[in-house]
Amino acid sequence: MGTGKLHVFILCIFSSAAYASDLSQTLTQNPCAKQASQVLTQWKVQDHWSRAVGHKPNEQVFRAPTQSVGKWVEVAFNGSDVNLRLFNEKAVLTTTFDKHCKSTAGLAAHKVKSGLSEKQRTYKVMHDQEIANLLEQKKSGVIFLWSPHKQISVEGLKQILQAGKETKVPVYPVVDSDSDPKAVDRVVKELKLAKKDIYFLDSFDLQYRGFRLHHPSLIVFNDGKFTSQVRRGYEDAFVYKDYLKSHL
Repeated sequence: MGTGKLHVFILCIFSSAAYASDLSQTLTQNPCAKQASQVLTQWKVQDHWSRAVGHKPNEQVFRAPTQSVGKWVEVAFNGSDVNLRLFNEKAVLTTTFDKHCKSTAGLAAHKVKSGLSEKQRTYKVMHDQEIANLLEQKKSGVIFLWSPHKQISVEGLKQILQAGKETKVPVYPVVDSDSDPKAVDRVVKELKLAKKDIYFLDSFDLQYRGFRLHHPSLIVFNDGKFTSQVRRGYEDAFVYKDYLKSHL
């Protein structure tokens, strides 16, 4: 494959991502670009690329989700070396290339431990499999992160519930994992919500999407996939309403 065709091939994989241009340019210049691109295609990486902190000094890392909830990819450059990582909360598969661009793969397992307490688990848990189940139903909805310890977050919950009611879009209220379940109980009672409709967050995938950087935050899904990036911050119901309509 010639350099020009290879460049187009790589751009097709990474088109529309915020950092696609940087990644495409860096990967194209690597001698193992063709082989690395083939692996990324096999891993079904999506085009929502971001920059990540390197694991080694001077390492340049790009990160993106795959089509499978909870599975992520990192492309790491260090000098002329390019390493690919496919990982979830349980394991990481690392693919490296020698000077002839022959690939070698190694798998390392992780010990998974939930950070939720027994009292928090009296509520339902929004983990990766739960999210995958929601997406597989091919329905629409919005996952909304809130905290009972921030009034603006509670007010945001009120607004998104109103927006969901008016647009007939299901809202999945998810409590931040650092929240005191007693405080959650008080808000649930105050807003006259059903405990069975409230989740505690324990999602590897949403963690990597930066979902917990702010309360409130939301992400919209429709027809088997996320249709928005993470949106952070409080809005009035009419703003949420327009946002939901524009992503469904």
